[in-house]
Amino acid sequence: MMPVLTNNLLEREKPLSETIKRYAKLFEIDPNIVRALITQESAFVAEATSPTGAYGYGQFTGIGARQVYQNISQMDMRARGLASFRKSKASDPDQGIKAICATLWWLYHVKYKNVEDKVVRLEATLTFYNAGGRPAALVVKYEGHSKALPFIQQLPRNIRSQGDKYAPQVAAWYLKWHDHYKEADTPAPIEKEELVAENNKFKAVLEMLKLLNGLDEEIDVIVDSRDGLTEVTIIIPGEYQ
Repeated sequence: MMPVLTNNLLEREKPLSETIKRYAKLFEIDPNIVRALITQESAFVAEATSPTGAYGYGQFTGIGARQVYQNISQMDMRARGLASFRKSKASDPDQGIKAICATLWWLYHVKYKNVEDKVVRLEATLTFYNAGGRPAALVVKYEGHSKALPFIQQLPRNIRSQGDKYAPQVAAWYLKWHDHYKEADTPAPIEKEELVAENNKFKAVLEMLKLLNGLDEEIDVIVDSRDGLTEVTIIIPGEYQ
């Protein structure tokens, strides 16, 4: 069953969108991967708490938070502000989302930087985020999550966590967010009436051509706009020298 970006989900994501974009850019991570991970972890509910005590937008455990403030914050100047990060701050939009992006940066660009296949590297990154090193090592060893799946499923449940399905689930959410923002960033086609309104300087000429187009069935007027210019083509029957 394919995931759905519900209205509630979109509304909760909206006020966090700029923060996600800012920190994703800072840490060289695709913002839609960050959105997908948060969707899977907490559905953008700030104070979401799992049965095991994981907390916040990125569902940080005490161990995960300690990895951020003890280790990742010391690795790069961009992460220095996370030296005071704790699990209790995972519900703060600024600290929580920055910690997610810094963790993904560390996994993708540092821990698994030698994995040449970028898909495998991302699958290992996501698997580690959820389930830790042992399932992620299998993803790397068998060169992909699908190939590693039978071996991940053989791990004890407390070790594999959701590692057998987490990466594909986040990937499915990624496609949804990618499509959503691709559509949102695509400008609507410009109608002829809108062209007239946007080009007041030539309004009279365009109105005349539209009128001509409507009154003479043998004359066709084509109005096209692109790259800040409007092109008008008049097609008249017969050959004229």
